Amino acid sequence: MEKDKQSRLVFSFFLTVLSIIGISFIGMFVPFFGGVFGFLIPIPLFYFFFETKEIGSFVSLLISSFIVYLITHSFEYAYLILSFGIPVLIMAHCMFKDIKLAKTLLYPFVIGIFFLTAGIFLVLSFQKSSYEIFVTKLIDKSVNEYKLIFENLLNYSYESANIKKFIKDTFPALAVSSVIVSTFINFIIGKLVFKKKGLSCSENFELLKISEHVIWIFILSLFLIFIKKVGILYLTGLNISLILLFVYFFQGLSIVNYFFIARKIPLFLRITGFFIIGIEAVAAIAVTLLGIFDFWFDFRKSIKLDINTTA
Repeated sequence: MEKDKQSRLVFSFFLTVLSIIGISFIGMFVPFFGGVFGFLIPIPLFYFFFETKEIGSFVSLLISSFIVYLITHSFEYAYLILSFGIPVLIMAHCMFKDIKLAKTLLYPFVIGIFFLTAGIFLVLSFQKSSYEIFVTKLIDKSVNEYKLIFENLLNYSYESANIKKFIKDTFPALAVSSVIVSTFINFIIGKLVFKKKGLSCSENFELLKISEHVIWIFILSLFLIFIKKVGILYLTGLNISLILLFVYFFQGLSIVNYFFIARKIPLFLRITGFFIIGIEAVAAIAVTLLGIFDFWFDFRKSIKLDINTTA
């Protein structure tokens, strides 16, 4: 029995390493959809975490990033694997220890922001370039990769100076928002993959509620946007408001999911509803407003929900 357990452990370890390396290489060499594959890294990590907890999964992550570095001779790719993986392990630990939902989401988010900030700082140091040049090059590279797709979908040109300036001005918000999305996806993957194995947070996503103090920060940031004559205040308000709009969007999603579960909406219809919210701008705006106005109306208070039925 012990020998079988060790064999399964070794198999899981190598499977995790190979999976992370495979996902990473797909992400490197597939132009558009490559970035999406980065969000699949949590799946093998969550799986292996359940087998060996922190140490084994952390070692598999380190070995994977080191092998990728040896093959590609690129510190950037190895760093990206760590920046994707370490927040996942922290979240897995929080979920396994049944830590409060807010902390389960907050801790990986903070670590993700740390890796993001440190990564930008390292790039600027190695390339000996300014922040503005770095952001400009990054935006131009992304625009060239996605230009045709986005122009076909949105029917406008990214060559517009105003659009480029807006993207450059809001780059901090876009970067932070990407970490928010990553944190949310990691949480959903963890819930789906390990719900039956006990690696799950007792508080579900539909119970997510942003601190009441955040709404006043959001209102203040909206006022700062109108102070265009003072550039730093304008940019600060613009980026903070966009980040918090993103946060309230996810709170709105949690309210929608709360309603779906309370009304026992079938899973297929729930998925369809979330898909519509994801592709339809009006629906996304409505969900964001739902998250904002929940501060005053507390929409979930009027809907009875049996906690045992949450999923």
